[in-house]
Formats: sequence, structure tokens, C-alpha cells
Amino acid sequence: AVLLLGLASTGAWLPTMQMDDLTYHLNLPAQLARHARYVADPAFSAWVFAPWMGDVGQGVAWLLGGREARGAVNTGWLLGAAVALWGCTQALGAVTAERLAAVALFASFPPLVWLMAGMQTELPAMAVLFALVTMVLYDRQGRHLAAITVLFAALAALKPIHALAALPLLAYA
Repeated sequence: AVLLLGLASTGAWLPTMQMDDLTYHLNLPAQLARHARYVADPAFSAWVFAPWMGDVGQGVAWLLGGREARGAVNTGWLLGAAVALWGCTQALGAVTAERLAAVALFASFPPLVWLMAGMQTELPAMAVLFALVTMVLYDRQGRHLAAITVLFAALAALKPIHALAALPLLAYA
């Protein structure tokens, strides 16, 4: 599992070069770094009001690090997804070997390397969704409703389609 996570992380070592990242996703972090604010001008881009929380995270990392930090942010999302998946499988009653197998299976997902090399919302959405599943599985008396709501809102803030994908999980809850 650790070896496969290491191999999946190789996409984080590459410079940011995907077309979507260069034309859109770097816009918000670059504006925060340059102007200390985000200029939401629809004349500049049709996507300026997109609810993609991932770009805000990239912007915070850029401000803290003093330069673009996609690789570090994506590595955090990868590790967060692995830890949340571990918790999810634990909540399902999996033994340690089964939990390791689940994390290894996740880390061997072929598109994961390309998600690590870009700034798309699917990587953070996996981490948040695994955390949401874990909270739903552990929440038998409704004590964690606030945390479940925040995680669901985070999915919607990443991209609304992620929240729609989680609706069956909420129906189960």
C-alpha cells in the first residue's frame, strides 16, 4: 500500500502543465498572490464563479509557501484519502489486511497519477467522500450530523456533481 501510494504520488513531482490548470485553476491562486484578492470578473472567464473549493486550497498553499504548491496540496489530498479510506474500511469491520488491500487498490487506480499531476476536483473529492462515508458509518445516533453536513457541503463546494454523487449515501444515513 505504501509503495503504491509512493508511485501514485509521482504526479505531484511534475510541474503544473495540464491545459485546464494553466488556463483556469491557477487563476485564483495567482490572483490571491498578486493582488491579495480574487477578481471575479465574468468578462475575463466564464468560470469565475465556479464553486471549486480546491482552487481556494491551492491559493492558501501558494500564499503560505510563496509560490505555486500544487504538488504539496495534492500529496495532502492523497494521504487524506488514504487515511479516510482506512477509517471507512475499519467502520465496515475490515481486518488490517483488508484495510491495507483497500488502500493499495485505491493507490493503484491508474488515473490517480494524472489526478496528482493536475488541479482537478476529483482528487480532493475522493478524500472528502471517503471521510463522509466514514462519518456516516460511525454515526448511528446522529451525533455527528454537523460534521456530515460540513463534509457534504465541501463536496458541493468542490463541484456540485460530487454532492449529487453522495446523495445515495445521505439517503442511507
